Amino acid sequence: MKLPAISLLSLCICCIPAIGQSFSATDFRPVSTLPPSAWEWLRDTASSSLDTSVQFNNRPTLRMSGFYPLTVVSGKAKSHEGKMNVSGHIRIDTLDGEVDIAVRLWESPVRKNSQHIAEFHCVLSKASPGQWQEFSLEAPLCRQAAAFDCEVKIKGTGDIHIGEMTVSFPSTVRAMTSKAKNTHRTYPGGSGVCLADPELSTEQVENLAVLGKVWGFLKYFHPTVREGRIDWDSELFRMIPTVCNAAPAERNSILAEWCRSLGDIQTSEDTAWTSSCDALRWIFDEYALGRELSAILRITAAAGRSPWSRYLYQVPYIQTIEDRNERSYPRMSFDDAGLKLLSVFRIWNYVQYFNPYRQLADRPWEEALMYAVQAVVQASDRDSYGNVLRAMAVYTDDSHSFAAYMPGGFLRQLIRLAAIPENMRYAAPFISTLYADGKYIVTWTCRSDTCDLHRGDAVIAINGKPVESLIEKNSHVIPSSNPGSIQRETALSISFSAGDSASYTVIRGKDILTLKPKMMPFKKFRRALYSSGIRQSTLTWFRGNELSPFDVIGDSVAYIHAEDISAHDFRKCLEYRRLIVDLRNYPMNMIQMWLMSLMPSTSPVALAVTPDFLKPGSFTRRISDFTGRGHNFSPDRRIVLLVDSRTQSASEYLAMQMQCSPQVTVVGSTTAGADGNVVQLSLPGDFVFQTGGAGIEYPDGSQCQRNGVRIDHIVPQKTEDLASGSDTQIEYALTLFQSPTADTSEAYFRRNRPSRPADT
Repeated sequence: MKLPAISLLSLCICCIPAIGQSFSATDFRPVSTLPPSAWEWLRDTASSSLDTSVQFNNRPTLRMSGFYPLTVVSGKAKSHEGKMNVSGHIRIDTLDGEVDIAVRLWESPVRKNSQHIAEFHCVLSKASPGQWQEFSLEAPLCRQAAAFDCEVKIKGTGDIHIGEMTVSFPSTVRAMTSKAKNTHRTYPGGSGVCLADPELSTEQVENLAVLGKVWGFLKYFHPTVREGRIDWDSELFRMIPTVCNAAPAERNSILAEWCRSLGDIQTSEDTAWTSSCDALRWIFDEYALGRELSAILRITAAAGRSPWSRYLYQVPYIQTIEDRNERSYPRMSFDDAGLKLLSVFRIWNYVQYFNPYRQLADRPWEEALMYAVQAVVQASDRDSYGNVLRAMAVYTDDSHSFAAYMPGGFLRQLIRLAAIPENMRYAAPFISTLYADGKYIVTWTCRSDTCDLHRGDAVIAINGKPVESLIEKNSHVIPSSNPGSIQRETALSISFSAGDSASYTVIRGKDILTLKPKMMPFKKFRRALYSSGIRQSTLTWFRGNELSPFDVIGDSVAYIHAEDISAHDFRKCLEYRRLIVDLRNYPMNMIQMWLMSLMPSTSPVALAVTPDFLKPGSFTRRISDFTGRGHNFSPDRRIVLLVDSRTQSASEYLAMQMQCSPQVTVVGSTTAGADGNVVQLSLPGDFVFQTGGAGIEYPDGSQCQRNGVRIDHIVPQKTEDLASGSDTQIEYALTLFQSPTADTSEAYFRRNRPSRPADT
């Protein structure tokens, strides 16, 4: 018989084992007879229960059934090093998805409002129904691990049984030991580093740059530092004054001795990769580093490393690397040279070893370090400090990158959001979201006075300066993958001004006008914009009318807007054999699943480029995803995708997914060229730095990053169409529907050749 689901406080494991012993997850007794420190099943009581009808070794099993059921064992870690082992037996009767067994390590037994410091997974997806199979998962322990959760979760729908699950620790407890000693003081609120002259000499900049590179290298490569046995921020603060004014030979000798003080390392058997890794090329430069320091760094690069890292966390499934457990220093002083340099070194080293797109940038990444070391030491306030971090984002040539001040706490966030930048105190009563033929097109206005701009006006100059000069100016301050991204980001800024007057030179019809609209305070303008109910990506006009998220053009062509379409409207579009999908926006999550149902069969979409956790600087490639199963597939349907510079990230990936079908044709202009996911680094002073996490390539290895997605028909927007309230790309899509179906199939085979088409 099956017992009903039991509440949290009535279902426990008998007792915590002694070190070297294990416990059984199916040996249950009432909680009243157990000590307070007992293991507990923390279960989703709606989907799991104790089952006496299915037994393992004559004991009842835990049955999990339903959609995304979850059960967790929690406890205190009982060892400071070695490997914790979770093992047992599992019976998978039905499964649509996979079973994920995970161990999470925590730095404190009190998990509320805290983030786990490490995570390890064992994924099971196949088994013979009714047959028991063993599973085992090892989780490397560390000094910081005080508690753990062992979670079993069905990622999908299933019916499984767990029998005789055990958790065991190393037979002895040994304290972490290392030859490295942290005898200096720590710096809880600041570094205590103050350089006498912020105007650094060329030699001082070089010294600090080398220190930052060695510090970051040891952080990710040396087992002692990587595992968090040393306060590594404090080590940097200690070394800055020592290294800054040294001669090159003395600097290299000091750094070599620093490396030796960290203790001996054991070299891995796999060392060949270090000599071919581009990110490690600098450690082979004996001219700059000296023979001794270069040799030590090469040995360290080849060290054997455990899956545990104090500062890094590998996101399951996605496999990107995130920084964890970094000290935030929220109350930093902007006179603190140590904290400012710490920010630069964190950014530079993370991008150097874990950004999949670093080598696609126009300039060597080392130039960013040399610039930032000098500039950040001279930064004297939050704005100038933030500008240095933002400049490092520009060096990545990636539209996904940015640096921003993001304070913690609700009140501080409100204050930040309420602050109005100096150059946005006033706004002209219009916005532009489109760039065409060297002109910005007005797409929305909130007034219609004679001196105001009208929808369709083409802005060619602001305060007498051509818009091309504005774009050129912004190219140095906006992180962008390609020129189209800069044009897109600049579009909204042309409305704003620091003063209460501005003049706009526009083309209206055949006339050239100079208009001086009455400027509005920023807050009033923002209220007018929000109250209108529009969003910048929904401003799609066609033949004088604004299109709805779902619309019908003529009698036979359905139009859907990927950001705003509803499930009800999507079902209506299935009635049409001709479909225009507007991806000139950021699509809502569900639209990806809906559109995949239109695909004819499952196909590989792209390659995911992910950093190697144990070999920083190296990357692996694997098939990232497959298209859908075609529940709503129709062999007669033809689909046109519309793309432009607003097509970025998830929108670009969705375009790549749909390109797998010969029924799909891509029309438009170059997309943003910023695909893949992102990670955020925490920095002193409540700043964050965002950059690329996992890269995305076409299955043949060609790049979407910076290039954009493959386009079958390049169709730039025309100013005259936009001025008349129409859309050049939609007009072109309608002409394609009038051509034979073979045109679409030909485009499919052209874009799926191994070599990249010349027109993209």
